[in-house]
Parts: sequence; structure tokens; C-alpha cells
Amino acid sequence: MNIVVNRDNRIEYLELIDQSFKLRHESPNFKNGDPQNFKRESDEFDTIEEVHYILNTNDFGVVTACLRLYPISLSTISTEEGTQSYPAIPKKFDSQIWKCDKFVFSVDNLSEKKKKLVTQGLIDSLCELGLVYKVKKIQFALAPETIEIFEESNLEFCRSNLPNAIQENVGWFKPNIITLNQLRNISKFKTSQITVAPLIYASTSQ
Repeated sequence: MNIVVNRDNRIEYLELIDQSFKLRHESPNFKNGDPQNFKRESDEFDTIEEVHYILNTNDFGVVTACLRLYPISLSTISTEEGTQSYPAIPKKFDSQIWKCDKFVFSVDNLSEKKKKLVTQGLIDSLCELGLVYKVKKIQFALAPETIEIFEESNLEFCRSNLPNAIQENVGWFKPNIITLNQLRNISKFKTSQITVAPLIYASTSQ
């Protein structure tokens, strides 16, 4: 099941968020968190009100995969020369362009078949959430798992116009109904993969 967590239900799901921080700590891709936060990876974007999480849990309520989503004007990108901020207006966020990051799987024996199914479910939920919020673009990391899903679905995705140092690893897609249908033609999902969500549940379950 996929659970959407934002500021409205964050307190209720603090334990699951903590599990996702532990997953991120275990991933070799995310080692830039607070060194005082023992066995957990988190950063300043985990503290903002606009942050959303999509958490995949198994039958025992354990987080097996997760991702994070927030307005791109809050984001920074790392380059070989240091850290570069996206253009942003202080205290004002671009609600139509969002960033997806911290896409992590459990290291505990997820089969390739299960990993692909979970990936399909998370991307499906990501697209659906973008539809609900009327997001025009979602930026994401071009990991092998996500590229495979997009290519199999004949889904249009674009390389971001970012510095050459990271351009190969970053892209974006448009979360619209055409995209969602293309994803579901391959995944064979018939209904929403979002099981729990604050406020938006009625919209995503229709």
C-alpha cells in the first residue's frame, strides 16, 4: 500500500517517516544528512511544511520504499563546483513545478519482480498526486529503475536543462491523465495505488 503523508497527517505517521529516514541512511546514494542524526538520513527539506512523502508499506506495516516530493523553488542541486540554488522568490513557492527525490528501496531481499512492482506503484501514485495538485512538471532522478518504467510505458520524459555535471542524471515528466493511462497500460493497475492520503483521498480514489 502507498501512504501519502504531508503536514496534515504527519504526526499520525511519524513512525513511518522515521522508517523512511532509516532506509535513506542505508542507501549508498544518500550520505549527506545530519551527522548527529544517528542511523537516519534527513535534511532541511524534511522540515518544510510543503514536503510530501509517498511511503510504500508491506502487509506488516513496514516501509519498503519511499520518495519525497516538494515545490522545486525550495530545492538546491549539487554540482562539481558546489551547491547551486534554483531561482526562487523568498517565501513563495512554484506550486506547478515539483521535485521528487529520496527514491529508496529496502535492502532486505526485495526481488527484482517485487521491486519493479513497487516502483510502478510509486510512480503511479506520484503521477496521481501531481494531477490532484495540478502540477505541470515533476523533476526526478533518472535512476535505472525509473527509466525502465518510463521506457516500457512509452512515456515522454525530458532531460532537465541543468549544468553539464548533473544533466545526465536529472529529468522531468508531466503528470497528466495521458501519462497516468500510459503507466497503467503497462502496470495493469485498475485503481489508485494510494491507500491513505490526507484530504485528497476522495479525489485520488475516483
